[in-house]
Amino acid sequence: FGNLLSFIFFAIYLEARLGALLFVGVYFLTGTAGLFINALFLEEGIYLLGASANVLGVVGAFYILFFKHYFKMYFAVGLTPIPKVLCFSKTFLIRMKFAVPVFFVLGDVSGLVNPQGSVAHLAHIGGFVTGVLFSLIVIRQEKVKWPFIYPSEFLDYNTIQGYTDRTEKLEGFSRLLR
Repeated sequence: FGNLLSFIFFAIYLEARLGALLFVGVYFLTGTAGLFINALFLEEGIYLLGASANVLGVVGAFYILFFKHYFKMYFAVGLTPIPKVLCFSKTFLIRMKFAVPVFFVLGDVSGLVNPQGSVAHLAHIGGFVTGVLFSLIVIRQEKVKWPFIYPSEFLDYNTIQGYTDRTEKLEGFSRLLR
């Protein structure tokens, strides 16, 4: 269930940033790389099943492409998911550059140190690292600069900069900020 939620959260934004074709490419490339890295250390007769290397690859790509951005996180501890009913909950903003490493270290690096269960932590790490490397290549080739997230925003901004009429320019920027 956690993989599905992570995939939905990160994939929506990553696909909008990369486009459908590159997104499918990063998904399959990172999953395949993660499985190969894990297979190097598997004992004979052990099989891998799942897409968690793909999901962590998407997270790795997202981490680099949205490195400077914030996201809202909901944290709850208690007996019910309903705020203030036998539960303590808090919503806060966290920077991507801090959030992903904390969760990654807690989940997968700690799993390598103290392996329990049947989780393929090496596949997760392989997928994540491949996603990071993929995004570093993409960033060098694209022209999107901070604070823009998507290429279309950057193109719209450059178009609006060329407007000479002040009213037209203000309307263009207000559309961009929506």
